[in-house]
Order: sequence, then structure tokens, then C-alpha cells
Amino acid sequence: MAQQPFGQSVLASLLDPFEPVTFYESLRRELGNMQLVGVDRRGPVSSLAWRARMERLPLVPAVPDDGIEALWFHGQRLRYDFRFSELATTAHSWRQAGVDDDLVLALRIFALSGQGEARIASHVSRIAQLPTANRQTRQVLLHALWVSVADKDAEELLGLAAEITDLGEDDSHVYFRRASSFRRLDRPDEARREIDRALAALPAGENEVHQDYVRERELIGVSEALDRRVETSLKRIQLMEDQLAGDVSVPRMHSRHAWRKPRNWSAMASSARWSSSDSSWHSRVSSLGLPRRRRRPGPIGCCC
Repeated sequence: MAQQPFGQSVLASLLDPFEPVTFYESLRRELGNMQLVGVDRRGPVSSLAWRARMERLPLVPAVPDDGIEALWFHGQRLRYDFRFSELATTAHSWRQAGVDDDLVLALRIFALSGQGEARIASHVSRIAQLPTANRQTRQVLLHALWVSVADKDAEELLGLAAEITDLGEDDSHVYFRRASSFRRLDRPDEARREIDRALAALPAGENEVHQDYVRERELIGVSEALDRRVETSLKRIQLMEDQLAGDVSVPRMHSRHAWRKPRNWSAMASSARWSSSDSSWHSRVSSLGLPRRRRRPGPIGCCC
């Protein structure tokens, strides 16, 4: 009889209303059968959370009494769905209940980063150096830097990605996040190289993830094109400013009827009485400096 993949019976319990054992009890039992302990359980639990999301299974809220594995599972489900507010509130309640776990800390930092918290770099560095921090913790921290809106966190991400690579934990997700950071830092050649590595390293069948990678590659090209357009526009603006400042000669219109408004135009105009019956009307118009209209020649033989 073929052995069931890990978590198959656990996930089935989510859909079976008559299952006598709760979901998280079933999860602990199956992890026990795998003879995994401590942080070594994080990998299977995170993978199971991803599968539950892909199969659109319902969320199962977790409390500390359900065990640390339950918190990992529920926290990862919320992270995969980008439910920042709910994850921040949930992780904070776990911390208040006395849960001291580096992966839970990393999940909370991810949630805060997604809510716009700009001061996460120091927390990321501190959590990454904890003795119990492992691959899953570092991946969550990398994700936290990736969703951050702070430009400096793009540099921080590259630093953490280098540490992950040195530990031999690099994969397609690491290359993908590095590509995004290079794009944000206006380094398109390096960004394109990293996203191509991500596409090459992605396992077959990950269609949803593949679409994310392809969109990132398109963004790299679009960002590069926009940069070129902005640079061209800035050069045109600079040329116009130079012309207006007189640094470049500007051709002027020449006309024998060209007229410039006198400096005392307002006073002169207000003093003039625009009445054709005024004997001095023509002289006053002349005093304004207006160009005199020339009489059009009439037809031959016309007296006017």
C-alpha cells in the first residue's frame, strides 16, 4: 500500500465534520510519526500551510494551547494570504500570552511591514541572529523586507539574501526577491539576471508562482523604459530652462508693426478720453505709442 504524502490526512480533517480529532491534534500526531522535533517541524508545517491555501481550505484559528505548531501553521496561512492586519493582531496576542518563538516574532514583523511600519530593519537583523532562527524564519524576514515600502529595506534585503545564500538556503524565492530589490534600486541588468535565475530554479507545476515571476520580469522592463522616458523629459526641461535663461539663443519674431506696451501704459490709458468727438483724440492715441493703421488703397479710379 502506497504511503500517503505528509499532511494528506491532516488536510482531509479540515473538511470532515465528523472527524473526532481536532485539526491541530491531527497535525501534532502526524509530525510525531515523522519523528521530527523542535524547529525541524517548521518546514513541513509551512509547506502544509501553503498546500491548504492552494486547495482553498478554511482557516483554522489557533491559540497557544493548541501548541506551537498550530501557531506556525495559522501564522503562515495568514502570511501567504497577505492578511497583514489580522496577522499583526494575532501574533501580538500570542506574544502577550507568553509565546517566545523567533518564527512568531518574524511573522509579526512581516505583518507590521505590510502595514507600512518603516523601522523594521533593526528587528530583522536581531531576529535573524537568534540561535533558534532557521530557514523558515529567514524566509519570513526576507518576505518582510520585500513588502516594505522603505527604500533602505531594499538594500537590507540584499544583505539578508547574501547571508541566506552563504548558508546554502537560496532558492527561486530568494532570487525573485533579490530581483525586486535590484529593480527598486534602479539596477535593471542585475534584476533581470536574478529573475531569470528564479524562473529557471522554480519547480514544474508552480503555475501561480510562475505568473508572479513573469510579472516581475515585465515590471523590470517597464521600469527601465520609464526611466529612459523620464531622463529624456528631464533633458528637454533643462534645454527649455537654458533657453529661457538666455544660455541658448532663442529666435525672436520681427515685425515692423511690433509694439511693446509702455511702462506707464496704465496711467496713459486712464488719462486718455476715448471719444472721437474730442479734438485731441488722435494726438492722445499717438502719445500711447500705438502703431498707426495704414489706409488701404482703394480700387483704381476710386476717390476714397
